[in-house]
Amino acid sequence: MARADLLLDLIKNSYNGNKYQLKKIVEALIAEERSKQHTVLADRLQKELDNMLRSVDSDIQGRNLTSASISPAVKNFLHEVPVRKSFNNLILPPNVKAIIDDFLEEHLRADVLRSYGLEPRHKIILTGDPGTGKTSFAEAWPNV
Repeated sequence: MARADLLLDLIKNSYNGNKYQLKKIVEALIAEERSKQHTVLADRLQKELDNMLRSVDSDIQGRNLTSASISPAVKNFLHEVPVRKSFNNLILPPNVKAIIDDFLEEHLRADVLRSYGLEPRHKIILTGDPGTGKTSFAEAWPNV
């Protein structure tokens, strides 16, 4: 049986409409069930999650963040910045490149980690003097 805290979070975020957090909770449930060898339940949860994500993707396609569906008060706080960089454009020392590659691999293969009961890292702290590439890294991140 799934942990009570995950079930409570699932209900709360479902009610609040927080689809990102809902996805994370269901992924954690799937990983937990797989770790218990409950593959039938884990597969059913994965199928439902995939269906939900497909419906969310179809809802989002064609929409623009600045469309009329967003209130004018929110529009004043939005500033869309087009991504102009990718990780291939960044010139990095080999040790930094290795750390970033490890972090990206963990991020891209989160489902494998969860199947072993491990949760991938969700945060990274960028430090350094001005001009060292912190903003460039953040700008390149969506292009992964």
